Amino acid sequence: MLKLHDFCNRALGIAAVSLGWDLDLFGRQHDLLRQASNAADAAQLDVSAARLALSVAVAQTYVGLAQAEQLIKVSDGFVQTRQQALGFVQSRIDNQLASQFDLTQAQTLLAEAQQARTRAVQQRDILVHALAALVGRGADYYPQITTPTLALGQPPVVPEVLPADLLTRRPDLLAGQARIDAALQGRKAAAAAFLPDVNISALAGLTAIGLGNFFKGSAVTALGGGAVSIPIFEGGRLKAQYKGATADLDLAVASYNQSVLGAVHETSDAITNVKAADADLGDQARVVQGLRDTVRLDRVRIDTGLGSRLDAIDSGFRLLEAEQALVNLQAQALTRRIQLIAALGGGFDPAAARAAAANSADTQS
Repeated sequence: MLKLHDFCNRALGIAAVSLGWDLDLFGRQHDLLRQASNAADAAQLDVSAARLALSVAVAQTYVGLAQAEQLIKVSDGFVQTRQQALGFVQSRIDNQLASQFDLTQAQTLLAEAQQARTRAVQQRDILVHALAALVGRGADYYPQITTPTLALGQPPVVPEVLPADLLTRRPDLLAGQARIDAALQGRKAAAAAFLPDVNISALAGLTAIGLGNFFKGSAVTALGGGAVSIPIFEGGRLKAQYKGATADLDLAVASYNQSVLGAVHETSDAITNVKAADADLGDQARVVQGLRDTVRLDRVRIDTGLGSRLDAIDSGFRLLEAEQALVNLQAQALTRRIQLIAALGGGFDPAAARAAAANSADTQS
């Protein structure tokens, strides 16, 4: 540090270098440093948890989009079939082979299929909007979202046994552990504040009146010494800091315990939901197959004069509803798996996250 002053019309020159060193005999500064490092790790893990939540939302929305597209296909199939049936009925009426009741039946079935398609298109458009918002885009992004290639009818197989240690990959639990470590280091630093602190300082430089004398040997100045800080009159403040640090540690532990219980609960529910969705999907597939056979037999009975057209209307309604329910359950089975993957930490890799954080710290330093 160089200071120049004017004093009695003569130049006073000072050039000095000072050095201070805290011995940190009881590790207080080291504890504070580790506390800051653990807090930074917790914040980085919070970012990973938020990124995981966003990826889960995108995946679920994508499944919903595939679901809506499949519902449109189902409705299109019914619309096409029932338009053909309506044309056939009108042809029979022209030939006086069918009644107005037959025409009303065909029109009703067609209107029901068209209504189902309208609702599916609405659902598809809303999910496109949601997907664009999730990736931070606006209306200009809507045309770029194409039809999903996801196979709803082929959900991934879930192992019968899932090890509990998979929960240790969850970023929110790792963040809780980092906060406990930070709070623990904070309490250790608060405890070390009760103990004496020793500082060593040194000063070396040149001091002279007149620039001509500035570089002479007599201008050399050196000072050194030590200081001991003893917190005699700060007992109340230090006790309050220690109690606060202890409370922070208790809060971090309680929050972590609550997060662990929530993670176990969430994972257990996810496993149960996956199994229930698979069982429900199997039952619905059998219902759809049975209704398809019923509709086919009703057509045969009507053509042979042995069946009622009211039965055909009822079975037609039920088949469309069953087909829609099947698609919904297929999408639900995939969504349940996404929830299970998220409950187990998703694709988060703790080792890769720590390596990235270390590289970032090295770059900034």
